[in-house]
Amino acid sequence: MTPRRWLTVGGFALLAVSLVRTAWLSDDAYITFRTADNLVHGYGPVWNTDERVQAFTHLPVILLAPFAIPRSRWRDDWPLIIGPLLVAIYILRIGGDFMMGRFFTAPLVWSAGLLAASPLLTRPRAAALVAAACVVLGLLAPWEPALLSGYGYSRVNNLFHGVPGQEPLDGTSNISVNNVMDERRYYYESSGFLKGRRDQQRPDSALVDDGKALRLGGERVVVRDGIGFSGYFAGPAVHIVDTYALSDPFLARLPAQRATRTGHYRRDVPEGYLASLASGRNQIEDPDLAAFYDRLRLVVSGPLWSGERLRAVAGLLLRRYDHLLERYSARNPPS
Repeated sequence: MTPRRWLTVGGFALLAVSLVRTAWLSDDAYITFRTADNLVHGYGPVWNTDERVQAFTHLPVILLAPFAIPRSRWRDDWPLIIGPLLVAIYILRIGGDFMMGRFFTAPLVWSAGLLAASPLLTRPRAAALVAAACVVLGLLAPWEPALLSGYGYSRVNNLFHGVPGQEPLDGTSNISVNNVMDERRYYYESSGFLKGRRDQQRPDSALVDDGKALRLGGERVVVRDGIGFSGYFAGPAVHIVDTYALSDPFLARLPAQRATRTGHYRRDVPEGYLASLASGRNQIEDPDLAAFYDRLRLVVSGPLWSGERLRAVAGLLLRRYDHLLERYSARNPPS
């Protein structure tokens, strides 16, 4: 084979090993899986079947970015280069990425597409140097590079350091550093691709058991703060209220408690809210919240093209109901 062919085959082989080695699923991924399951079964792309709410947080267009990048000269691509840079600056401006790289996925994929489209890489020697630089850079993580790390799969990394055994060298202390969470390492034991066995439940999590129990238990409305695994295995018949309000349009508009972990803001569930969801009638005790809920419920669950719903949509967009939330918040400051 030509050097270019060897480089291509070697690159794809390394990519395949990396994907298999690091493959894992988080609780958040199952938020999307439940939405997809609802869509397949005719409920639409929703979290709870009685509410038109987008609960997933990523866009498939990110995966298509490299294929959409034109192979033109760099001087014509400057808007495509500035875009990922501005995204990275914005993320740093708002406080950084608390999930160790998750927020940088879009600019990373886009930048990789730009690099792959560069005329520089048409020359085999330059392409080999760039590929080697990328590999070296990826292995310069301050602790266990992703290709080598994971609960119970640190043996290869330990061999590099001359240490026997397979326990992570950091004793798992680096799963969270300065409130920045390595989500892959956190979930890898329960949902890592290489950790699964044929006779083992996957993901191997108590939240999966919780979801299966909900499916069989007959409860109509439940409250959870980890909704992915539980929600997917509970099925569409169970309405799950998310106290972090990732999927709840009502709680998302209420005052949040002080965060115990970066990016996680719990809400108090108002009196009467669960009864309202279970019965289909507004039973919220606070009068201002009850009035706001009437309008919000019309937007997320009312007849799609009714004039009343469209007027309620306009009212939300124009913030005509904010005074109801402000009065409630003044009487009920977050804990």
